[in-house]
Amino acid sequence: LDQPDQWFIMGYFIGDGWIEETLKKNGNCAHKIRFSFHIDDNYSLDRIKNVLPITDKKTNQGKCTKYGCADVVWFNILKLFGKYAHNKYIPEWIHNAPSPLIQEFINGYMASDGTICQNGSHKITTVSHHLAYGLQRLYLKMGHLVSVTKTVRPKKCIIQGRTCNQRDTYDISYYENNKRYSSFIEDNYVWYAPSSILSRDVENESVYNFEVENDNSYIVCNMIAHNCQGFSHAGKKKSDDPRN
Repeated sequence: LDQPDQWFIMGYFIGDGWIEETLKKNGNCAHKIRFSFHIDDNYSLDRIKNVLPITDKKTNQGKCTKYGCADVVWFNILKLFGKYAHNKYIPEWIHNAPSPLIQEFINGYMASDGTICQNGSHKITTVSHHLAYGLQRLYLKMGHLVSVTKTVRPKKCIIQGRTCNQRDTYDISYYENNKRYSSFIEDNYVWYAPSSILSRDVENESVYNFEVENDNSYIVCNMIAHNCQGFSHAGKKKSDDPRN
């Protein structure tokens, strides 16, 4: 996978693609791949056609049209990104790719699910927690300071008279001009200036920690967390504890 159009496909699939695990009459998987396009988005359609022989499935609905094909190789590649919108995520090998290919992946995702707002910000909304923080990590690698905002939504909503289930959403956004921020990126780390610090009371409960060799730092939602065990109420509170 070393062609820009291939990475554009994978990014586009995250937003407006899916696979169908339907079976043939002989019981084998049909390996169906499907994409949804806006009727005016010939750019994305042409780029995907450069790699996959997708055809119009004649199921146009409003301003959207559905294209697809059957391909065993790409079916198994795209399957690695998860099934259903809330389960999609970005595999680790995407994060480890060269920057130009990562940028094409982001371009594909923006083409399918992104928007550029009037204030100049780029924004993508997803219902997948893992996808939101995975995309933030990719943007940071490309040098963009990105925020993730969670919106808690009612579990039920009414759409055209029907009661539907609803999930919380995550907005990933950034500005092209990083000078808007007091935060910055240096030596492959991003330093965010906290806008507020909140505290809350909790009931007495068991707290567990996991350690890594020589360090107690690990990553939670793309933030470095450090458990200073030497200061813990469960410990001996030694000021010279090397774990501090």
